[in-house]
Amino acid sequence: MMKRLLCGLLALCLLTGLAACGSEAPQQAADVPAKTTQTTPTTSPTIKPLVNPDTDKVDILIIGNSHSIDAFWLLHYAFKDQFPDADLCFGILHFNGASIDEHLDIMRNNQSVIRYYKHENGKRSIKYDVTSKSVLLDREWDVIMMQPAKEDLADPNLNKDGRYALMEEVNKYVKTPHEFVWHVSWPSPNDEVFFSPEYVRQPPLGYKDKLKRLYGFNPVNQFKVMTDMTKQHVLSDPTYSNGLCSGTSVMYAYLVEGMPQIELWRDYTHLSDFSRLMVGYTLTAQLTGKPLKKIGYDKIKIGWRHKQNKPQGVQKLTPELKAIMIRSVNYALEHPWDIPAQATNPTYVGKSTAATTKWAPTTTTSTTATSTAPTTTTVTGSTTTTTTGSSVTESTTDTTTTTDTTVSTTDTTATAPTESTADPVVTTPTESTTGTTAPTAPTGETEPTVTEQP
Repeated sequence: MMKRLLCGLLALCLLTGLAACGSEAPQQAADVPAKTTQTTPTTSPTIKPLVNPDTDKVDILIIGNSHSIDAFWLLHYAFKDQFPDADLCFGILHFNGASIDEHLDIMRNNQSVIRYYKHENGKRSIKYDVTSKSVLLDREWDVIMMQPAKEDLADPNLNKDGRYALMEEVNKYVKTPHEFVWHVSWPSPNDEVFFSPEYVRQPPLGYKDKLKRLYGFNPVNQFKVMTDMTKQHVLSDPTYSNGLCSGTSVMYAYLVEGMPQIELWRDYTHLSDFSRLMVGYTLTAQLTGKPLKKIGYDKIKIGWRHKQNKPQGVQKLTPELKAIMIRSVNYALEHPWDIPAQATNPTYVGKSTAATTKWAPTTTTSTTATSTAPTTTTVTGSTTTTTTGSSVTESTTDTTTTTDTTVSTTDTTATAPTESTADPVVTTPTESTTGTTAPTAPTGETEPTVTEQP
């Protein structure tokens, strides 16, 4: 009898234990991530469109440094190329090499040291030695972008205290509804050409050593730090409505398409005019959420006066270069925070001399480019559309003019008009045979010569 009682008690304990294990099993499974056979990398966070170019009046200000100038210098022309009827105003609150903390000090102390660039519906103006307050009060800014310096990006917390304090200062002057956006630009190149003693535009003393200390002097390592810090500290922060990353297109053109650094950068940190235009299209795509399908410009005016750089003149945007630009921009739209894998067989064919001659002129002919350039123009497989010829003519130092005539593949001719001695011009193309008109941008007003400092 006693044995039967003990057996019954033992059986009851076993059943109770099994029931308890069964009730905890789902919770345990939830804590342990399921195994997956996924072989492709996960997609990084996407970018939420901020602007509806068909209905919104676009007023965007970037608080930053020389990278902000590069990012915004051709943004107006790129935006107008895609959305010719858009009502635009892009402003740059600029101080050379400034970090978040430096901008905060300038703003708090009301120092008159800011250079203010404004590009509004085809007219560019520059004001020197103004206060940050005057810039913030100049417009009812809808979007305010913050441009970090390398010191900010190397900080373990991405200078959280400085970022929040700067936003508080901005809110004192901008009373209308606005959104804060974080902008990630591009890394510095590691091509020794830029750091050679005979190169005209020398980096600041110790700049190369700082790069080595912070990032290992490798563009890919630099960019990984920049994007990882942003994903960790900004994209999950509700204080920011968005993060933009224009440098992804530059990295794609370098790593995947195979363009040499000497054609994408013009010195140890600043972009070439080709990259400036590409970054302008990238920001246009990221701000609107719309992919780039065609490029309405056939040439870029090269405007810096450095003997070792590409000579002044006009760089033609061949079908090959347009296709590279479109693919790079659309990758940056779909994968803004992903570092593209380096291609073992890059597509760019115009680099026979450019990588070894301190920025030799592009010598690729249109015949070669047409036969080798892929016909796919977007990541999703759209076809390249060559529109009527026009030129992007921008520089911070150039004072020359051009009257080149370019004939596009649609047999439509566009001529660059004579411009003022210091202001860039984008030509107005004529209507193509397909019945569509390429975007236009009016002649800018006369400006003083601007020389950027590192």
